[in-house]
Amino acid sequence: MVENFSRIISEFTEVKENCPDLFIKKKEEEGTCIIRGNLSFDAVYDNKNQIQDTFSIEIEIPADYPDKLPVVKETGGRIPLSMDNHIYTSIGKFCLGANFEVQDKFKKQPTLFGFIKNLVVPFLYSFCHKQKFGEMPYGELAHGTEGIFQYYKEKFQVESDDEVIKLLGFLAFTKFRGHHDCPCGSGKRLRNCHGDILIKMKDSNFDFRKDLVIIFNL
Repeated sequence: MVENFSRIISEFTEVKENCPDLFIKKKEEEGTCIIRGNLSFDAVYDNKNQIQDTFSIEIEIPADYPDKLPVVKETGGRIPLSMDNHIYTSIGKFCLGANFEVQDKFKKQPTLFGFIKNLVVPFLYSFCHKQKFGEMPYGELAHGTEGIFQYYKEKFQVESDDEVIKLLGFLAFTKFRGHHDCPCGSGKRLRNCHGDILIKMKDSNFDFRKDLVIIFNL
């Protein structure tokens, strides 16, 4: 934990430079760190709809960060605890996106500031955008199993839940063999069907078993 805490403090230096109203505290009894304070942002989508705002937030950094990513909450009472606003109602945790999508975005800038910039700010911008303009700027996923299917159908460009399960099963348990049939059931060779995207997704080292566990409620 000492080494990990040193990494967190080092990364927080960049956070403080860009978000001066955020502060960090170590929770000794739990081995975690908490970032609290006001996060201000200035963001646009598609070169329009600029939004400037400030939210009071809390970011809990787990002891096994960065293997496990932080949990984020809004503490100022502006975002209702409603699934419609992409908040998990049980603990008020931000739903930052599909599991694979969140990890993929984090890996492109794997620091605390990257997490805030590429995941937390877009979430807050989306909330403000929907309030102001009536729609989510980046699209809207359902929660739980429905959201997983929705995300992967778009990712794989398939139409059925069964195709998603087969492709996730391949990612979770099977070695890539380009001359084998594609697991989606198209009848094509893997290299001529979903091969390219499956290779890229396998290279991410994401544990796709996590999404299969949610799908089958294990």
